[in-house]
Amino acid sequence: MYDVLTELSSQDDELYDYFNNDDINLQVYLKTRFHDHPLDEIAALDRLAKQGRPTLRLSARYALETLRHIPNSDEPAETQSRDRRELADALTTLRDLLAKSAREAALPRP
Repeated sequence: MYDVLTELSSQDDELYDYFNNDDINLQVYLKTRFHDHPLDEIAALDRLAKQGRPTLRLSARYALETLRHIPNSDEPAETQSRDRRELADALTTLRDLLAKSAREAALPRP
């Protein structure tokens, strides 16, 4: 997902600035802010998507969403099963948004 987020943020200055500011870069962001507050960070990307470039920014949001649902073998089987379902759903949504983003990028600009 790091590579996906890197590519998406390279196409959007505001998204890039969100992940990379002051003494933080995307890798540090994922290990600190996102790791510590994943729901808050996903909500922040939802808000950012409402300000413009929704397909691209929602793609980033769902890339983060996938990271929330990686099954943990220390969890009960039911929890792992739920995480797998939610991971599959997030990956499907991400795939669809990335395809839409690619189609939008191919359109001529007015």
